[in-house]
Amino acid sequence: MSEWWSYRPADFLLFSPRTYWRLFELHNAQWWPLHGLALALMSAALAWWWRSGSARALWLVLGAGWAFGGWAFHLQRYAGINWAAPWLAAGFFAQALLLLALAGCSAPPAARGDPLA
Repeated sequence: MSEWWSYRPADFLLFSPRTYWRLFELHNAQWWPLHGLALALMSAALAWWWRSGSARALWLVLGAGWAFGGWAFHLQRYAGINWAAPWLAAGFFAQALLLLALAGCSAPPAARGDPLA
């Protein structure tokens, strides 16, 4: 029982830092063409918000981005090395649903005095 004093926090890591950063490298390499599309969609949503005053396009793009991140990274890649990744993905999906619900509100947030309408 005396050997438990010899443990360090690094002994409890599920994976090495090199493995963690390799996940990001592989994820970005797999989805590379989508980066430009995501940037274009977000730029268009920001331009729409700037011109019309309605943030619905922003909420839609952000909700889709959160759902994609939960599925493509947390469920497809991170779940292989971390047992908590499906729970993180569930949090991403919950936030995506909230953002999409905000986009589908019948009364725009500007009517309630929200500056991000």
